[in-house]
Amino acid sequence: MIYVYAITEAAGTPLPQPTLREVTAHGVAVVFADEGPGGDPTADVLWVHEDVVESLMRDRAVLPMRFGTHLPDEEAALALLDSRRDDFARMLDDVRGRVELGVRVAGRAAAPDQPARPATGTEYLARRLGARREADHVAAAVHEPLARIADRSASARSPRSGEVMTASYLLPSERVGVFTEEIRQLQQRHPDLALTCTGPWPPYSFVEEAPA
Repeated sequence: MIYVYAITEAAGTPLPQPTLREVTAHGVAVVFADEGPGGDPTADVLWVHEDVVESLMRDRAVLPMRFGTHLPDEEAALALLDSRRDDFARMLDDVRGRVELGVRVAGRAAAPDQPARPATGTEYLARRLGARREADHVAAAVHEPLARIADRSASARSPRSGEVMTASYLLPSERVGVFTEEIRQLQQRHPDLALTCTGPWPPYSFVEEAPA
């Protein structure tokens, strides 16, 4: 088994770490190592994986693979490049020169005297309606102006507890300053919301499934 860090363009630049290797075909490369950064996805191990992917991004367009992505061997990597060369070429064009920024938005905290669980079905429905209205408000007030700055955006399917929106945005590196300034201004205009911006990251949210 080989541990896959990323699909990249075959940039002809040296790999950033001596343990990394690559196989190339059709102008695309699979960057891998014989062994991954570790077994269990602890924070330290995940950061090792992330550091490799970010180092690759300094010199080439990158489709980052999730932690724990494996292929049987180098022959399987070449077969993957053969079967999906058009897909990979298209996706690399989409992310070239771009990074991902994540935004989380939390709403008002529950009133201190409000029970954690609704007491009746009516109260449950009322809370659901209120949450939906708040989510719609955030979409109009926060997501739409950020999406106009970005090239693409993706919303999380299930935001964390207490959050009304979790989204990712793909944008050119040179536009990051404009994006973060918009975050600052949105926070000032909406003090009832708590906005958190993370990144820039490799574009994990904008890469279709590759090897399993």
